[in-house]
Amino acid sequence: MANFNFWDIAVGPGDNSVMNFFTNLTNVMSLSPNGNVSISGSLIQGSSKKLKENITELSSKEALETLKDLNPVKFKYKADTEKTHHIGFIAEDVPELVATPDRNGLSSMDIVGILTKVVQEQQKTILALSDKVRALEDKNVKR
Repeated sequence: MANFNFWDIAVGPGDNSVMNFFTNLTNVMSLSPNGNVSISGSLIQGSSKKLKENITELSSKEALETLKDLNPVKFKYKADTEKTHHIGFIAEDVPELVATPDRNGLSSMDIVGILTKVVQEQQKTILALSDKVRALEDKNVKR
């Protein structure tokens, strides 16, 4: 007998019904009326060179300026009946570099890219300062 996956989609009864996506009787994803999506695995965003064009290096200056203009806020989604607290950004207030063209959303991976570049720059600065401190300590020891 061959192994195969079968899929099923089910919607619960009532006003707060959740749409569930099943494979082989295991719930792998749920979509709530409040807009929340819950998955039982990893969320993977396509990132291959085959999917991209006009690839250029993000400059340290761009990353630092973007990070400086990001204003994290606490909030609750209006549609969330559970009124869960979240931390994030307001799409209309983030720098253009990380906002969607319609200014209604943003990609978490864009923020991760900015943070990665800034941390890389900070690491370079930390290493340079560590080398200077070490040199000064060596100089003082030799006196």
